[in-house]
Amino acid sequence: MDPVAFRPDSTLGVPGLLGALRAGTVTVCNALGNGVADDKGVYPYVPELIRYYLGAEPIIENVTTYMMWDPDQRGEALARLDELVVKPVGESGGYRRADRSPRHRAGAGDARATIEAEPRNWIVQEVVQLSTLPSFAGQRLEPRHLDCGPSC
Repeated sequence: MDPVAFRPDSTLGVPGLLGALRAGTVTVCNALGNGVADDKGVYPYVPELIRYYLGAEPIIENVTTYMMWDPDQRGEALARLDELVVKPVGESGGYRRADRSPRHRAGAGDARATIEAEPRNWIVQEVVQLSTLPSFAGQRLEPRHLDCGPSC
């Protein structure tokens, strides 16, 4: 949330946000550290949350997500693990994301054992090809990957 206050080495967050919050010059929609929007365990339920709370249909389709705590979904995902992406539920950004797509097949056995040992700590998703967006790099435009995440 604020790399100055929490992780000075991080490129995530807004430097100085905590100071602005303390000074009363900004407001945040949920308590610091709450991370409800970043909890990947909530992700599979977002379409239903939108329908229930907003009375609307989701505009953007979810990435197919397998909940490892569901034995049927876990079995389906583990059968195709080398085609999918494994993510920890409780971490933000992409920290420690274990990519098990065909590009990274080595170590899939370790991911399988980790998931089976603690299934509530993991989700597995289909691989998504990220879009690119023209971005300035020095004095020229270059295509850079764009990843849109949830935000309140």
